[in-house]
Amino acid sequence: MDNVVNPLALLFQAIDIILTVGSIPAIIYGLYLLHKISKK
Repeated sequence: MDNVVNPLALLFQAIDIILTVGSIPAIIYGLYLLHKISKK
């Protein structure tokens, strides 16, 4: 077993982190929009 980091695994890990972090504001914004629409 080499001690070389798999670039593809690293890329998927980075994407996973970005999606996890990015989804939080997106969900909040989505809930805000739904609340705004339902108030009309």
